[in-house]
Amino acid sequence: MSGFVRPSVQLCVPRTSRSLSPVPPRNGSSALTRTASDRCYLQRSNSSAVGHPKTIALAPTLTPSQVFSIRRSWKHINTKGLTNVIRGCFQKLESGNSSVSKIFRSRPTLQISTSNVQNIIEHTKFMLALLDRIVEGENGLDFELRKIGAAHVKLHDEYGMGTRELELFGEIMADAFSKLDGVRQSKETSKAWRILIASIIDNVRVGFDTELRTPFHAIS
Repeated sequence: MSGFVRPSVQLCVPRTSRSLSPVPPRNGSSALTRTASDRCYLQRSNSSAVGHPKTIALAPTLTPSQVFSIRRSWKHINTKGLTNVIRGCFQKLESGNSSVSKIFRSRPTLQISTSNVQNIIEHTKFMLALLDRIVEGENGLDFELRKIGAAHVKLHDEYGMGTRELELFGEIMADAFSKLDGVRQSKETSKAWRILIASIIDNVRVGFDTELRTPFHAIS
């Protein structure tokens, strides 16, 4: 999902207005399956979080114990079909929102960093790499997330996408992560992930809103 913007989307508190659940595994089991794309896009070392800062720059309100819980669970879950989980989040958003469905069918190109991101597969790859950098504690990602939000204003102009879709994706993602092995066993770990995901979405939303309020869009 440096400066910190207090999340206005309270994903740490489950919503009761709608049910958000991840796409179930094919075999009906709660276990996730290792995929080749996981190994390709998430080359993880076997080292623990020792040596890393005890903070995650994007979410400075996380306690050291919450940061440790996130990194420990990330090391566990990212080798167990996380590609399928993230892809399932985008698919759930697409199936439940007409604006997003039109966007993925039309496949408009968004220039984000050095990558052109169009379909669900490309969004999934991009999100996995971004999450890895966030969990590692990389600085300056709040600015990058706001640029991502600004880039999505193009979809507001052409397809009517707004902050509602961004927030809905955050809810879907937070709910999916809370059900993963390595996360769901601990309320503290689940809460930590919800806080982190809320920070990601909030920064994207700020970039989106800021770009939308520029004079160009105000007069268009």
